[in-house]
Amino acid sequence: MACFSDLPHLSLEKPLDEAKSMYSVLDQKLFDAYMELKCEPIIAIIEPNMYAGKFDWAKCVRPTGTRNYIKEILHSAVCVHAEVSRIGEEFVARVMVKLVEAVCEEVNRLYCCIQRMNSNGCVQAWVDIKCIEVSLKPFMTEASTANMQEAVKPLLVLEKEKDQELVTSCVAQFTSNMRRHIQCFEAKTP
Repeated sequence: MACFSDLPHLSLEKPLDEAKSMYSVLDQKLFDAYMELKCEPIIAIIEPNMYAGKFDWAKCVRPTGTRNYIKEILHSAVCVHAEVSRIGEEFVARVMVKLVEAVCEEVNRLYCCIQRMNSNGCVQAWVDIKCIEVSLKPFMTEASTANMQEAVKPLLVLEKEKDQELVTSCVAQFTSNMRRHIQCFEAKTP
């Protein structure tokens, strides 16, 4: 009579590796589908909101603050953050990093397409870009930072001190007005 110990030992390594591989593929597919569901609507509203009211960079008046499309980006990002915050910090970071990269890529694309810009438009662009960077900073990566650096390349360097002060003032005002939104990204998830 054969004993159980005489049977060759079956290794579970191969089925375990296969299961991990399949889980990884499924996880990535689900994550990609979720990101498409969350990113596409946000990306789709940036350009129309940037040019709302027939805005023209070449006829821009002196800025008094950031434009509404920046606030809309921040608000939408906070909504996604709130949705995923209960899942865990690792998932929040994974989602928000991808979202911020997508937003920065789209903003870069739009800024690189601007044909003409007056000096006030240039100041406004600096205000808007600085506000994006300040508000989304916790989830900025090398890729998103590179996109923002690329977006400012066509802009004139602000040489006038009053222009630099206006940018700083507008960013401070934005940070103050939108502090609750910005704090959502700084708070740790439970």
